[in-house]
Amino acid sequence: MILIQPEEIRSKLAGLIDRKLKAYGVTGVTVTIDGPRFDPMVMQELTHIAVVNKTSGYTRLRIGTWDGASFHVQEEEVNQGSDEYCFTGNDILVPPGSRIRAELTGTTTGDDLRLVLNGVWVKLK
Repeated sequence: MILIQPEEIRSKLAGLIDRKLKAYGVTGVTVTIDGPRFDPMVMQELTHIAVVNKTSGYTRLRIGTWDGASFHVQEEEVNQGSDEYCFTGNDILVPPGSRIRAELTGTTTGDDLRLVLNGVWVKLK
């Protein structure tokens, strides 16, 4: 667990992550939702990650880190129903230069997809 102090936040060496990202489903395609990209010297610890398809169910969800070349899967779920949130069971550390990614398979064109992220970021010295 990354612990941050108030003086680190004031000096912009650390901060909180609270993002709600949205995408739309496409039939027959794996849809990706990428989290924010930070400075290459920033480590992220995501303590709460939730994914939901507000419109209909989907067949597969993979959550992991993406470094621009490789997708490192951390969690995987299958056969989620519509408006059923999927939460990660563990904190996920996102290495510097990488971002969090959710891949959804089996969505329908126009589905309302959401990725919710909460955690902290710390600038490495």
